Amino acid sequence: MAGLAVWVYATGPSDEEMIDAALEEAVQASREGRPFGVLEHMAGNFQFNGQAAGDRSDIIRYVRTLKPDVKIQDRRLTLDGDSATWTTPVKIVFGDSESGVGGTFEIPDVKIHFRRSFGTRMTFFPYSSWKMERVDAPNFLPPMLPF
Repeated sequence: MAGLAVWVYATGPSDEEMIDAALEEAVQASREGRPFGVLEHMAGNFQFNGQAAGDRSDIIRYVRTLKPDVKIQDRRLTLDGDSATWTTPVKIVFGDSESGVGGTFEIPDVKIHFRRSFGTRMTFFPYSSWKMERVDAPNFLPPMLPF
């Protein structure tokens, strides 16, 4: 069994590939208004600019309503053990014709922080994945939804 675990880790995707895939899946889900596709890549204690991002229902409503289209323009990854940070300029387009909330924003220096998490599948098979734990976007306040 230990040999299987070593083989799984040795032949699986690299950390960089797993982080890139997690980010791409979350961005695609956000663009399509699929909140659960975003939430699966977020840590339970996710923060935006040092603040709690709200509870799951807030995030679900936000993604479904505004469908943030995040364009990551130039990825620079720093990997340090079980944590990693993408530093990149980002362009975000928010749009909701019904509420009138929306706009396009360009943020020059966004840091997307990831943390590795570990688990098992079907009780025996170990795996690791990367979750977004924090996004720092200096001087950016996202649009708020009307209640």
